[in-house]
Amino acid sequence: MSHQPLSGRERVRLALRHETADRVPIALVCAGINPPAFRDLEAYLARERGTTAARFLKPLVDIVEVAPPYRGPSLADRTDAWGVVRRPVSYGAGSYDEIERYPLAAAGSVAEIEAYSWPDPDWWDYEGLRGRVARARADGDPCLMITNGNLFETSWYLRGLERMLVDAMVDEDLFTAIMERVTDFYTAYFSRALAAADGGIDLVFTADDIGDQRGPILPPEKWRRLIAPYHRRLNDAIHAHGAKVIYHTDGSVMWALDGLAEMGIDVLQALQFSADGMDPAAEMGPLVTRAHFEKVKGYVDTGVAEGAKLVVDGRGLQVRGLEGGFFLGGCLFDDVKPGMRIYAEEIFGPVLGIVRAESFDEALRLVNSHEFGNGCAIFTRDGDAAREFASRVQIGMVGINVPIPVPMAFHSFGGWKSSLFGDHHMHGPEGVRFYTRYKAVTQRWPTGIRAGAEFVMPTMK
Repeated sequence: MSHQPLSGRERVRLALRHETADRVPIALVCAGINPPAFRDLEAYLARERGTTAARFLKPLVDIVEVAPPYRGPSLADRTDAWGVVRRPVSYGAGSYDEIERYPLAAAGSVAEIEAYSWPDPDWWDYEGLRGRVARARADGDPCLMITNGNLFETSWYLRGLERMLVDAMVDEDLFTAIMERVTDFYTAYFSRALAAADGGIDLVFTADDIGDQRGPILPPEKWRRLIAPYHRRLNDAIHAHGAKVIYHTDGSVMWALDGLAEMGIDVLQALQFSADGMDPAAEMGPLVTRAHFEKVKGYVDTGVAEGAKLVVDGRGLQVRGLEGGFFLGGCLFDDVKPGMRIYAEEIFGPVLGIVRAESFDEALRLVNSHEFGNGCAIFTRDGDAAREFASRVQIGMVGINVPIPVPMAFHSFGGWKSSLFGDHHMHGPEGVRFYTRYKAVTQRWPTGIRAGAEFVMPTMK
């Protein structure tokens, strides 16, 4: 018996009810397919299938974006409705947009925040949205989604990420003043759009990247108190119109999962399992690109060719289910000599080489004669050896019984020699010094006007 295929809307609704569909729903949200990959896909489909990417993807994509037409004031070149200015940055095969001007960067008071020219929800044509929804709904009945409720991100687009994070720590009034205005806008915008669509829009896409690759970008307590309640308010307004909330975040966010659920989101999208703590079974992720994978693997091949003994060979590693990833297992060399490339050059991959020395002095000479000087360590119970090593070694970061000698960020740690770019380390007081302009004030207070005028240099007296 043949079955009628599900529409995109039906497929997504089944998934949201945690019921089995004929396949996983597919969406191309945010940037979709990046331009170089899309061009490659177009060329492949034209050559092998005689079709275009648009025709090929159409029956596969279940979620389609809709938005009301913009009818507000004319916008300056490269400027959005918030007043944020962006510029394209090329990466060779394509480009991305980088913020060039943060319009609230210099704001120093809540009054300045309030006086800013904020966008007005009236600038969008919600009646025009009705026609767009009707046309999209008639074209295969996809699940329709409106974007883009980035509350914290929109706020720092206006203010600057670093300033916004500092505000969260030292000036919560400024932080919340911006968040209030951004949330007010998106609450009104989505409410009016969903009302105009009259049930035709199924999903609202919201997002905030609240983690980096190591953990939260601000203290979790601050996130729960200063950001999450605004999303809760926005989500309540969305749910009042019968739509579901899909929320995106990047980074290491396992700490926030309970809070995200309490915010009232319906779908948590695109978690990064390569970030710390996101995949309990993972100890190390893949290399970042095929080019870097081939480069690191080439170093291992070179080490073998130059005569080093490859004790552990990770070149054949396969990770089940991730066969297309750029995974390289740990590689361990023994009998590495100073003239070999795997000794002389930085590899930036899971490759370790053992260089044997006959004495303490020989080992120290090996370290000090190397071009690079990032970090090194000595393992000993002898305090004299440790003190001598730390005093004589020409390395920026030294560990004594510490394998990776990277201190906390408030120390000016970093490498020496070719492991240092510029004159200052980037962390701690030296990093502050780099951004500091010093002023020298030389003062001398005379005994008083009664002594009369003086016309000689003070050093001559």
